[in-house]
Amino acid sequence: MISHRIVLFGWVGYAATLILFQQVGWLTEPPPWDQQLFWMINHLSLPSWMDSLAITARNPWTWVPLYLAILAWMFYHQIPKAWKIFIVLTLAVTLSDQLSASLIKPWAMRERPCHFPGTAEDCRSLVNCGTGFSFVSSHASNHFALAWTLGLLFYRRWKATGLVVGTLWAGLVGWSQIRVGVHFPLDIACGALLGILIATSLWMTFSTLKVPPAVSSKITTPLSSNS
Repeated sequence: MISHRIVLFGWVGYAATLILFQQVGWLTEPPPWDQQLFWMINHLSLPSWMDSLAITARNPWTWVPLYLAILAWMFYHQIPKAWKIFIVLTLAVTLSDQLSASLIKPWAMRERPCHFPGTAEDCRSLVNCGTGFSFVSSHASNHFALAWTLGLLFYRRWKATGLVVGTLWAGLVGWSQIRVGVHFPLDIACGALLGILIATSLWMTFSTLKVPPAVSSKITTPLSSNS
């Protein structure tokens, strides 16, 4: 069973990893393997429709119908305390966005692949590169925070399916960021981990507050000894 101590260790480990990356220079200058992996994903020969998919998937407005459908589903099925779940989901995305965009990015100051001297010349830019920093990806952190918060809160209803589908959905958004040329793989990986940590922390807090059984009345996850 996941405990509060494990989540705390997760946060400490995440912070320690970022500090280690900063000490070895991996934040401001992506390591060679990160640059090579970016080049492979960004330049991999794929059907043109997959490039179109990448451009579409990273557009926040693409997912508005999905968000609305989830809200409609909660209220249609009269999920207990649906408005509280909505608040938690909003809090997850807000925390994710603020930590990634307002705290980590200004600290790391890593340039995007389309601006970084080592990759800019050969980068396939499918969208406007933008002027912001690259590490970590706010797209990745926000979508993983939302997907995992939903998957954990509704684990008793959806089982592991919710987490798997959510991870694939958020992973598609993350892959798209690399494919269009605006993020390195390490940006996506660390952004995803940030989102998962935020989701897990909020879920444990929500569970401690005794959310109604229709959502999650106790801490039961696919990582528990009973699964």
